[in-house]
Amino acid sequence: MENIKKKKKIYIVPHTHWDKEWYFIKDVSDIYLIDNMKYIIEKSKTQDSAPFCWDGQSSIIDDYLKFYPEEKNTIKQLITDRKLIVGPWYTQPDTFNTLGESIVRNLLIGTKISEEFGHSMQVAYLPDSFGTNSNFGQIINKSKNLGVINWRGAEDNFIQNSLFNLWEAEDGSIVPLYNLFRHGYFTGVGGLLQQYDKNWSKNRNVNWDPKNNAVDHAQFYIDFLQKELEILIPLAKSTNNRFLIPVGSDQMPMVEGWENVVKAMNEIDPNNQYILSDFENFMFDLINDKEVMKNAKKIKGQFRYGKYARAHKTISSSRYDIKQLSRKAENMLYKELEPISLIYKKMGGNYPHQVILEATKMLISCHAHDSLGGCNTDETNRAIIARLESAIGLIEGQITLIKKRISESINMNNNEILLFNLEPQERDMDFILKLNTKKEAFELYEDTVQMKFSYLNQLCFDNDNFKIIDSSLNKEIKQKTQTESISNGDINGTNIFLNTQKVRYQTEIQLKTHMSGFGYKVITLIEKDGKNCLQNVIQNKIENNFFELKIENNNIILNDKIHNRIHTNIFSLEAHIDAGDTYDYSPPQNLQTSIQKLKKIEYWTQTNNDSNILNLNYLFGFKTNDNYKEYELLEQQINVQIILIDKIFDIRISLENQVKNIRWRALFNTEIINPDVSYADQSFAITKRPIHDQSMMIYETQKWVDMPIEIESTESLVYLKNQELAFGVFTNGTNEYQIIGENDKFLAITLFRGVSFIGNRNLLYRKGRASGIDDYPHPTPESNLLKKMNFRLGFSITNQIDDLNKISKSFVLDSVYYQRQFVNSFQWKGDTFVLSKNQLPKKPSKEQWFLKIKKLDNLIITALKESWDQKSAIIRIYNPTKNEIILEDNCLIEELDITENLIQKSNKHTFKPNEFKTLKLVF
Repeated sequence: MENIKKKKKIYIVPHTHWDKEWYFIKDVSDIYLIDNMKYIIEKSKTQDSAPFCWDGQSSIIDDYLKFYPEEKNTIKQLITDRKLIVGPWYTQPDTFNTLGESIVRNLLIGTKISEEFGHSMQVAYLPDSFGTNSNFGQIINKSKNLGVINWRGAEDNFIQNSLFNLWEAEDGSIVPLYNLFRHGYFTGVGGLLQQYDKNWSKNRNVNWDPKNNAVDHAQFYIDFLQKELEILIPLAKSTNNRFLIPVGSDQMPMVEGWENVVKAMNEIDPNNQYILSDFENFMFDLINDKEVMKNAKKIKGQFRYGKYARAHKTISSSRYDIKQLSRKAENMLYKELEPISLIYKKMGGNYPHQVILEATKMLISCHAHDSLGGCNTDETNRAIIARLESAIGLIEGQITLIKKRISESINMNNNEILLFNLEPQERDMDFILKLNTKKEAFELYEDTVQMKFSYLNQLCFDNDNFKIIDSSLNKEIKQKTQTESISNGDINGTNIFLNTQKVRYQTEIQLKTHMSGFGYKVITLIEKDGKNCLQNVIQNKIENNFFELKIENNNIILNDKIHNRIHTNIFSLEAHIDAGDTYDYSPPQNLQTSIQKLKKIEYWTQTNNDSNILNLNYLFGFKTNDNYKEYELLEQQINVQIILIDKIFDIRISLENQVKNIRWRALFNTEIINPDVSYADQSFAITKRPIHDQSMMIYETQKWVDMPIEIESTESLVYLKNQELAFGVFTNGTNEYQIIGENDKFLAITLFRGVSFIGNRNLLYRKGRASGIDDYPHPTPESNLLKKMNFRLGFSITNQIDDLNKISKSFVLDSVYYQRQFVNSFQWKGDTFVLSKNQLPKKPSKEQWFLKIKKLDNLIITALKESWDQKSAIIRIYNPTKNEIILEDNCLIEELDITENLIQKSNKHTFKPNEFKTLKLVF
């Protein structure tokens, strides 16, 4: 009998899906993690237990050892013996609302920690992420992982009616992929729970006793599996009749006795082979089957279809405050702290490896699908925000210390300014600086040469009257004082007696200057008597050599002088009632139109040097039908500042939200008529998406669980183009867009959504049960975001499409600089602290350039950091263009995978379109 070929190979994989936080805070899940881990440890001592997969996460090791550090060796033994399966992730990732760099770090840290404890599972396992982006496969292809196992986002035609496919990424690379299809990670758990848990069984006398009743349990489970296999069999030709049956669910503990049950299943059912396994061994068997690989079909695109499982596409606009904080932390960590720490190390300082590791862990622990999605209780979301703020505190505090120590080491004088270029290329840079002075006016010098700059804004701090006056507010229209803190920094008594100045100024300027490479230089500020050049004028337009922007009859009109085009209604704001929940936007059943009603708009301009500013104060009311009368009693003020510098429009929006259950969007009239596709950046690539998804024609008749609404996600750039031009919009923490309106020419960016419940039932865009908590309406009043919020967008119109990605990456980054001054010690977190006497070993000069790599112009740098082993430097670069780019430099000595293992030694590197590479850097 043993030589008879089995018809089906059915892999039984005991596991848990471990949401760390959701409708509970992480502290609660930690209690059950401890309880489950204690049980696993105890059972491993007395019997040969089955492998137990802990959701592909290694962070559970940190979580457990925080309470029981003495059991480190015990955990190591469990993982080494493959009794406890962890990795390759640190925590389960969201793939649409994080930077691609964060997905890489999640994988890097998760894999390294797991390997240090004995083994990292070599499968990119995504059991519950709300879809998977189209370039995710390239990330996995550049790791040691065998392939991808995912669930949400599949649709029959997309996966070509196959459980197993070869998934093509945006760069053309291929990764094996198995989709869990209809019932996902809980495919096999029903047959267990009905025998294990009285709450799930019709038999109140249920008793899981695999030692004495293995045959009964086995027969019950075989019978249960028949219905699941009926669903999977039509798609199983691609797997050569292999089936993956995950046995686990949310927060499911380890269940003992599977060895006896699976043994009995094989004895009862000789026609099939039941294998007690894990996800890695299942994938290993698949890809080592020559017949499977020979017949595998290719697929390409994103997993975001809601046919069998809700993909929650519009979760990208839920809890903007969480997503904005996450993006701020990502940019500060990857684009500021890590590269400036390399400079500091080059100057003889210590690279803060442990601080960076801890900050990164805190950041990516907020990147699980529920955490970053914001589909949680208010209590949980507060904890996520607190964790992000703690990460930012570590990051900014360390940055400030490094900048202060460098400024001290080079003997900077008062009112000298340290400017950094944190990319290894010579370039002209636009700096946005906030400078603190005693006088209203000042000049800037590089050596003895006066520098040209533009005023953007100025705050006047009147100490006698204890008020702050904002120069951008036109006093002829409205007198107003602002009483907000000068910064978000911590207050500290260290500098309380340092300044008795009665009037002080913080001035925001734009400065363009040449930077010679990876390094820094010093410029000088000299205060002077007189007024600054920033004057408020009541007029309706701003203009430079390239564009004219004016407001007429509440309509903002752009005259594009370069391309001889007129854009009427180039920028506007719209509001909709949001009858959805923290997972999804949905309009009310009987109201789908916008509801805002512009009551009045005030405008004035400010112009000096190269900057032109149009200020707009909107006052909106609301119009609705009889079912939503309460909206008509409300008003909303929104302040918009549009700054035109050269060919870039910088739009800053601020509001204090007054309205519950609402969605606000910014609309751009691109004048790109009837485009077929949109373009957006996502995980090291430009991804192309259809404007009109054909799934919208069939989803109702096929009874999808989620409407495939044509709303998409982006990292920092979305654009439309025709044969002549591209219209690109830059975003910073606002991750959602839609192409709408007449001729599909309007690009809508969601600013935020406010909702009142975790989940709602029977939405227009999502039928049936409430997502999250369906037992009762669980209120989340804080998810209405009734607070002050700031947004920053930009746009550019160009025929140089390759420039857009480069501009968007610079647009979202804060300028890196440090002013030595004693007027305001609260601008930077930690600036009030007195430095210790830890000095750099040598006195550096006031201008140093450490590295210059040529031909980086069209490439994007996403990481510049110390390697994991702390022996070298790492640079990660990708090519967003349509053309192959060759980068050759003697400082780029090796290509590595994303967990920093050697691929090849070479100083010449070819980047395909949309390809990224991780390179070892020597300088």
